[in-house]
Amino acid sequence: MDALDAFRLVDLLGVAPGAASGALAARRQDSFDLVGVLGLAFACGLGGGLLRDLLLNAGTPVALTDALYLPTVIAAAIVVSVIAGEPGPRVLRAVSILDALAVGFFAVASALKAKQVGVTVPAMLLIGVLGGSGGALLRDVARLLMEETGLPVIVADDPLTCVVRGCGKALENMEKLSTIFTSD
Repeated sequence: MDALDAFRLVDLLGVAPGAASGALAARRQDSFDLVGVLGLAFACGLGGGLLRDLLLNAGTPVALTDALYLPTVIAAAIVVSVIAGEPGPRVLRAVSILDALAVGFFAVASALKAKQVGVTVPAMLLIGVLGGSGGALLRDVARLLMEETGLPVIVADDPLTCVVRGCGKALENMEKLSTIFTSD
């Protein structure tokens, strides 16, 4: 097995649990439908790798050029949606286990890709950390936004109007958001 095959294997081994973790996290939210589950699965399964590839400036991100990445995310999201029960402690434990697997595989794959590109050892470590944690970071952004603003984060039925809806919600809740929009 050459270095490219090893990278691909380790990266895909990170994509599957990362996507499954995102799908499980989405299933915990009442506002997420199938599109929301797939969206969070894509963010968690591919987010760290996309961030890694963009930071390394090594051409088009591999998740967009390799035919196995998107089907891996979709398969993981479907499997989780079919077998996952009601949200509870078991689902939270499963998310933690899947996160640990994904972070480990993504960190190794990101460091391998950084080495292949030829960056310094400290840069390899940084890319490994960012690649390993990128998907989980994207998953938790929605939760953090809800906690900090007190506003629900909802996946829009029509993605083309989500910015307009978001601006409308911000204007409706200007009192709650006044600390965000103003500085002292």
